[in-house]
Amino acid sequence: AILCAALLSGALVFSISRGQGVVSSNRQVVEIPVAPVAPLTGVRLPDVGYNSQRIVTVNLRAVGDLMFSRSVAAKIREHEGDVTYPLAKMITQLEDTDITFGNLETAVIDGRIIKSGEMVFRSDPEVAGALANAGFDVVSLANNHSMNFGAKGMAATLDHLLDANILGIGGGLNDVEARAPKIIEVRGLRIAFLGYVDGRFTPATYEAQAGKVGVAFARVTDITADVVVAREMADIVVV
Repeated sequence: AILCAALLSGALVFSISRGQGVVSSNRQVVEIPVAPVAPLTGVRLPDVGYNSQRIVTVNLRAVGDLMFSRSVAAKIREHEGDVTYPLAKMITQLEDTDITFGNLETAVIDGRIIKSGEMVFRSDPEVAGALANAGFDVVSLANNHSMNFGAKGMAATLDHLLDANILGIGGGLNDVEARAPKIIEVRGLRIAFLGYVDGRFTPATYEAQAGKVGVAFARVTDITADVVVAREMADIVVV
């Protein structure tokens, strides 16, 4: 199954474009009837007995942009530097999910204060840990702000996410890394994530290329090829 997700003004829209599946419009609960043995060799799904098939339920919750810069950073400073403050009211909404996803619309790196009105975003390194504590498992770096602090900013962001055990998709030290699927396994079901940014609204210099740090630009040919690769590695692909 391939699950396509699009963020529109903070709302998440799901559609199943291949295979069988049902997606709840309010909780993003995916119920996928699959064969007794998953396509990936050696992965056996729980026997729950459903007309000789198996049902695996995975709770996937996705939020919109995550940005701890400008006025958000000012609020953090007002609360004695508590980076968890902006997430405090969200945590209870994310507790009952298997996978939580968001769009990390900022570079995560030490640096200067970003003033209100500036169009570059920078968040302190402690933000990665705060996101992990709030339950985030996967974040997309495929946007028009993750490269605001250049190659150094992207490299630092990747390092801080790695330290926090959060998967970053759609960005990397080169085009191969930026387009590589990241996989999470839940109850024997392997779910691959891919991320891309619309190049019409992103500086061309932000695109990841061979030997060049950046983000994955959305091209149908690239996405198609990447989904084929990811589908060989996972049971479900989220784009």
